[in-house]
Amino acid sequence: MIRAALFDFDGTLADSFAAITASTNHVRAGYGLPPLPEAVVRKYVGLGLAHLMRQLVPGAPVEEAIARYRAHHRTVMFTETRLMPGVAETVPELARRGLRLGVCSNKRVEFTRQLVEADARA
Repeated sequence: MIRAALFDFDGTLADSFAAITASTNHVRAGYGLPPLPEAVVRKYVGLGLAHLMRQLVPGAPVEEAIARYRAHHRTVMFTETRLMPGVAETVPELARRGLRLGVCSNKRVEFTRQLVEADARA
């Protein structure tokens, strides 16, 4: 008997690539670099924010780039993140059936929680 379901956030429950791209390009602009298309940014997502900044904002101090990214991401994460098709119907149905639900992500915990809570209210 299945008692619980654990979901990855990005790419499973939600598509946040537009928000990630916007924040990455914000940081790039601060270092005089041109914006990148989402398709390029996608290739570097999934190995952590430090990796993303090292690869896509070359020459920038990584911790400084991360701080700029996080400050900007708060301004776009709700408007630029979309639930994947079927999630809005499926997750509440699983909860209704008594499954314990969890979310995991390499996205910062505070951002993941805020997005999950916002999606639950939507």
